[in-house]
Amino acid sequence: MIEFNGNVSRQCERHIQKQEGKCGLLTSLTVIIGFFVPLISLSIRFLNIPWYIMVAVCVPIFTIWVGASYLAPFRKSKLALIIPLRIVISDDRTIASHGEKFHLINSIDDVTMVVDMGEWYHISFGKMLGSGRFVCQKDLLVQGTIEDFEKLFEGKLIRK
Repeated sequence: MIEFNGNVSRQCERHIQKQEGKCGLLTSLTVIIGFFVPLISLSIRFLNIPWYIMVAVCVPIFTIWVGASYLAPFRKSKLALIIPLRIVISDDRTIASHGEKFHLINSIDDVTMVVDMGEWYHISFGKMLGSGRFVCQKDLLVQGTIEDFEKLFEGKLIRK
């Protein structure tokens, strides 16, 4: 068993926020494409609003919305939803990330890559939501060794 336990550094916290911000950006784009594009099309067709007026009104709104969803920092109350406090890699080949307000469990077999960021490892599960919550800060290792960790993810480890 390998365990990382404790509060991550401010730099690591910013990395997690950036990863989660990318998910917010994808969510915003999905909402825009899935809801607003058909709404605009119907408005142009049935309300006889010229398309160029709709574009002139909607593009700035969409730009601000998408930019705000990506660039806006997380409030302290929201950090509890994304910052891991404990990550446990069990002998049964599962990896669990525990935070103040979340608990995620995945299989080690689902890991696509592990990026060594210097002070921490970012474990990625591809396009899976919540992948930013699997960040293991090296100095928070309380059980196991770095060598055991790197051996477990041999072939998937990328050094930055």
